[in-house]
Amino acid sequence: MSIKLCYDGDSFDHKKLNKHGARCRQEIIALASTVHLPYQDPRSFVKLPFDQKTIDTIKEHAEELLSLLPMLLVVVGIGGSNLGAKAVYDAIVAGNYQGNIPEVLYMDTVDTNKVSRIIFAMHQRLQLGQEVIVAIITKSGTTTETIANATVIIHVLKQYHPRTYQKFLVIITDKNSKFARVARQERWRLVTIPPCIGGRFSVLSAVGLLPLAIAGIRIDELCRGACAMHRRCCMQTLEENPAISSATRLYQAYQEGYYIHNFFPFSTSLEALGLWYRQLMAESIGKKYDRDGQCVCVGITPTVSLGSTDLHSIVELHLGGPGNTYTTFVTCQHSATTINVPHYKPLETLVEHIQGNTLETLMSAMLAGTQQAYAHEQRPYMTITLPEQNAYYLGQFMQLKMLETVYLGVLFNIDPFKQPHVELYKQETRKLLAHEQPTTDSADV
Repeated sequence: MSIKLCYDGDSFDHKKLNKHGARCRQEIIALASTVHLPYQDPRSFVKLPFDQKTIDTIKEHAEELLSLLPMLLVVVGIGGSNLGAKAVYDAIVAGNYQGNIPEVLYMDTVDTNKVSRIIFAMHQRLQLGQEVIVAIITKSGTTTETIANATVIIHVLKQYHPRTYQKFLVIITDKNSKFARVARQERWRLVTIPPCIGGRFSVLSAVGLLPLAIAGIRIDELCRGACAMHRRCCMQTLEENPAISSATRLYQAYQEGYYIHNFFPFSTSLEALGLWYRQLMAESIGKKYDRDGQCVCVGITPTVSLGSTDLHSIVELHLGGPGNTYTTFVTCQHSATTINVPHYKPLETLVEHIQGNTLETLMSAMLAGTQQAYAHEQRPYMTITLPEQNAYYLGQFMQLKMLETVYLGVLFNIDPFKQPHVELYKQETRKLLAHEQPTTDSADV
């Protein structure tokens, strides 16, 4: 089985879509051949799920770390260094946590309140004699937030394991980064990623796979799903290639004034998947210059809504507002659990046809009703259905979206792998920090 894409919610001209698709033929050939080549350029992300040797090495690291019997995993990273792993974890584990695998917390900001909560959770576990694993992830090795938090977290580990803290620490970074050099000097466990793989395309590298393996996710299945989707997305025709089919629609929507793409999952555990996709779309497609050096200032603005919650907060805008949004509804065909609404006479007259149904039935009706309302107001949309929320189908979905992004880069004539404007805020932040004086001693944390 495979995830299903349905385009009943738009009426774009198929001749235009096929014309757009034809422009991607050379890229399709390049992506198909990249699987068989060494890691040498940013397209090499497609090789990751086929690289069984590296996957086996990642599993060995996970088994060694799990032998320490950790009850908590803290992932220190931001953006592409944690969004992919969190998306998969939330979709599979977060809503059905059993307690027999490490709990996972993500330190993805230098916000004092959030960092304090994670440090408190670490102290709680460690004081009880439970072990904590810390994974510090940064491709460049110089991400301000990550290095600041890494310094804080290592200090906590050393309080409880002053001589052996290294056992509970793993560094994931570019093999040529300065951070990798420090890790080797300090004899920390180091797992490297190919330098050519961009952060937002790295979920199927150690960046995503190692934390997920520690958290009990079947990473072989995640990669198997990605491999299956890659094969589909290297087909030449619009009908056979789901990444081309969705990319051409998003591009045509943009040409017709739909500059916003709303990712609208009808499952709370897929919200993080929307946040992962938001970064992928925004950082890859939002560009000031095209490949020819012309100033174009293009970009599809990605947003994330959540069904059914945001039917009561944002849909009025999407149905009655300016009409500049193309929506992708995402749903799961089968829920992991079933909850029936019992019969309860005092409430049965308030809303009809609820009692006796399952919550899954109610959610499905709300999705169908929302889609009918979009059709009535002529607001375009597509629907992606996952048969189940498991590693295999999530691997399919993520590879689909990464390949869709590459094809959008062709259509917009921009480089989806570079992010020059992200570096601007980093440069300005470092200038400001250079003029600040430390106000607290590190021993205070």
